[in-house]
This record gives sequence, C-alpha cells and structure tokens, in this order.
Amino acid sequence: MIETAQPLRRMPAWLSVVTIVLALAVGAAAIYWFFQSSSEARDIVLDRDPSDTVTEQGINHNTWRVRAGDFQLTVVGRDKPSFEAEFRRFEGLSTEQVHALSMARHIANDRTIREALSLSKDQQERLKSIRAGAKIDLSDADKATLTKALKTYLSASDTKDPKAKDKAETHFIQEVEGVSRPIALVAQKSAIERAEAARTLLAPVQLQTYQKIGQ
Repeated sequence: MIETAQPLRRMPAWLSVVTIVLALAVGAAAIYWFFQSSSEARDIVLDRDPSDTVTEQGINHNTWRVRAGDFQLTVVGRDKPSFEAEFRRFEGLSTEQVHALSMARHIANDRTIREALSLSKDQQERLKSIRAGAKIDLSDADKATLTKALKTYLSASDTKDPKAKDKAETHFIQEVEGVSRPIALVAQKSAIERAEAARTLLAPVQLQTYQKIGQ
C-alpha cells in the first residue's frame, strides 16, 4: 500500500505577524531592563567629593586643613580653635585675574621674592591689603558649628574606628561646605576687585623680574 504525503499546513499570515511582534516586544523589554538595571548600579551618590579632605598639619597635632570644593578652612587648636577661611578658586574669573591673585599670594608668602622685587612701602601696603581681602570673617554661629564638628571628628579619630572616623570626617566637610555657601558670592566679588589691584601691583621691570625668578 502506497502512502501519499500529506500537504503541509501553512501558518496563517496574521499568526505569523503576531508571533514576530511578540518576539520583538520580549527582546526590547529584555534590553530595556538590562540597561536600566546597569544604569541604576552605576548611579552612586557620594556623600562628598573624593578631593574633599581633612588633613592634619604640623608636628603639634593641633592644626587641620579642611578642603570642601573650592573652599579651604585652616583650624588651629582643639578646645578653643581659631579658623582661617579662604576660597582657593572662583568661577567666572579670567585666566589673567587668576594669575594675578596667584602672583600676589606667591609674593606675599616668599620673602626672597619680595626682596628681589624691592617693593616700595606703597606696594607693600597694597600687597597686604590684597592678601587681607582673601581672608573671610566667620560669624560666631559658624564658628560654633565648626567647633562642634571638629570635636566630633577628633572624638571619632581617637576611637580608632575607621568607619566612625570616615563618617565624622564627611560630616565635618559637609559643615564646612555649608558655611561656605552663603559667603561665596561676596567672596567672589572681593576676588575680582583684588585681582584688579594685583594686576597693577608691580611695575613692568618688577614683573619681568618676577617672571624670571618667581615661576
């Protein structure tokens, strides 16, 4: 007996379309969830910038330098600390203004350069004024906030607990940053004015001398 092959039944066209659409939808969903989960894994919010630090200075173990963004705070003393605050950089200053402020700071901090430039009394007074304007007077409330944060940091450091110290250090930096925010605009205006004064501080001959020995 000879069997005849049965003709193959074709899938309806509409069913083929549905199958393809479903396959594409499943693939798209898989790709979406893959990248979504990867994005969530990468979105890590840090409590502070890695460049923000608390560094002990000197050999007496009673001086610390705190950097929070462009703001720098020098703390001297444990029980009744003194604070010296200064912005290291400002947004919006031209390269020439930044260079002028840097030059004034360099001259003020280097006695050899000052002697080589033979600054007049008027120039010396102007230099003092430029550098004095960089210092920021903190309010009593700010000092109280910073003193409390300092003592918390020191207590955590004494416990030798790395996690406790890191948490207290982060809190200290955040408090310093909080103090800096309200005074940033005023300090920036002062920086622009001081930069203009620094730009005209030296005579052309003195500027040439500085460029030779001060770089």
